[in-house]
Amino acid sequence: MRLTIKTFGKHWDIYGENGRKVGKIKAIGKKELDILDTEGVQQFAVKKNDDQLIVLAKETEILSCSLLRETDAEGRPVQKTLLRPPMAQKLQFCTKRGPLTITQTPNRIFFFSLGEKSLGNITHMTRGKKEMELYSSQISPCQCMILMALSLFMFHDDDVVIV
Repeated sequence: MRLTIKTFGKHWDIYGENGRKVGKIKAIGKKELDILDTEGVQQFAVKKNDDQLIVLAKETEILSCSLLRETDAEGRPVQKTLLRPPMAQKLQFCTKRGPLTITQTPNRIFFFSLGEKSLGNITHMTRGKKEMELYSSQISPCQCMILMALSLFMFHDDDVVIV
């Protein structure tokens, strides 16, 4: 399955292979993304609290995970440049079917895996039109939007704020 994610300021519309809209991710401030179905009804919310990401369904926490960064021998995050904070490289959480991992490469490609099995990827994260390719048909569009929201928080984690 291939999904297209189009950026519109503070929200992202998700389209299926047939070009039909399957949902929307809407930014609520800087620390919350709401996941909406095609009718605009909130299904899930993803909130960021420091380095922890929390997925909520109807105000009930169903999942939480932490952003992981490359560390040196002493356990400190490796900062490759003077001005940019360390990039979040990995996010991992437990599911009923095993550990689900989202990995971000230095060139901003995101890979999803369940245990040792590759599930898919997101490319073109720096563009207005992103692409998500899934290798498994067992992932619902709503689960895809949760993965996208988590990836968006990882992507923007090392943004530099200019004042």
